[in-house]
Amino acid sequence: MLLNFRKSCSICLGLLCSANALLAEKPFNWTDNVPPVEVFAPVFDKVWAATAEPEPFSSIKGKLEKFQAPDQVWDTKLLLPGIQVKRTGLGGGSCMITKQHEPTTTYSCSVIVKNENEAHNVFDGLVRLVARLRTDWAVFQPPPLSEKTIQVTRAVFTIKDQTTGGNDLTNIKLETAAEVNLFSAGKELNTVSLDISFGHIPAIAQSHFDRVSNRTHSALPSPQITSNPTGSPAATVVSFINNTAFAVELFLAGPTVIGKKIEPSETQNVTIPSGKYRIVADFPPSSNLASFYGTQDYLANFQYVYKFDASANTNGTSTGIDSEIAKLIGNRPVAALPARQVAQSGTSGDTTLLITNSTQYSLRILASGPTPGDYSILPGATQNIMVAPGSYKIAGSVPAADVLPFYGTETYGAGTQYSYRFYIR
Repeated sequence: MLLNFRKSCSICLGLLCSANALLAEKPFNWTDNVPPVEVFAPVFDKVWAATAEPEPFSSIKGKLEKFQAPDQVWDTKLLLPGIQVKRTGLGGGSCMITKQHEPTTTYSCSVIVKNENEAHNVFDGLVRLVARLRTDWAVFQPPPLSEKTIQVTRAVFTIKDQTTGGNDLTNIKLETAAEVNLFSAGKELNTVSLDISFGHIPAIAQSHFDRVSNRTHSALPSPQITSNPTGSPAATVVSFINNTAFAVELFLAGPTVIGKKIEPSETQNVTIPSGKYRIVADFPPSSNLASFYGTQDYLANFQYVYKFDASANTNGTSTGIDSEIAKLIGNRPVAALPARQVAQSGTSGDTTLLITNSTQYSLRILASGPTPGDYSILPGATQNIMVAPGSYKIAGSVPAADVLPFYGTETYGAGTQYSYRFYIR
């Protein structure tokens, strides 16, 4: 009996061991078998440390998969636990390194799941997992961004001593951040991603960009551009003149992040590294003025002067731009707009116009539509203009009497980039 008892126990133990082995072999994922902290943390820490490399993530970068200025996308040699395959697909996942908007370079792993309920479960599970990785997190959860077809829910983790607090706009600095994102569009698309970024825009600035991208805004006034050869090498001087009766909270986000509060009748000059920037100027809600919002590619050794006037704050109307277009084209012949190239914008909901001036003249672009604007682009420069989706009238001109103005109508969709190259035959 004793031998039989021992034999029976050994059989049970064998079955138990076999079950445990099968359980252990089940791959980790972000849905029903989330990797434990002790498995996840070492890989996360390696990616986090790679943000501090002179070229962020260089040690884990793989093949350059895409290069279409200003976007760059690399494969990666390192997958976060829970990502099973390096491709996008239901139940699978993908990891990549991207550089799409200065100053941010991002390592991102994402999965597409079955439905919105599962997506929320994955999002909540990843937030809990990331929260356990460090004890010095500062957590920021902005309100969801709702576009026409997609809603984005985010949780942002930064190191406490890296964040700026209160309304101190002068000491803003770049952060390294981890961000859990949920992109939800009903049954068609439910994606959860975990992003680790170097050059993340601080929360106080990001909240301004989030608000303005989700509401009516006025195009940033076209700057006056003059050469400034006495400036620091590779630096740009940008001047803002507040001609309104209200204080302005101004943010620039590019190779560096700057925040300034500009009082009525005050002028602020800032010296920044050259490069591509997003700019937002917010007025108090009581002013009934829309925020100014736009992008600019700042060239070294030039000065850009912006004037904020209440009369230029269109609050989403195109009346002034329509008048300018009418004066520009008049009754004379016009040239067609150059053929456009269409691609994904790389940012949720944003519609962008990537305009390259391949002429030897300064190019003026007038856009009449949901986000009207008047833009000046230097010879050889490329400017990325953010607009609301919709129908637009577009006109372009150069200061040469023998060159016809460009003119045409376009319809732009959300989350799409439209590239134009203007040239003279």
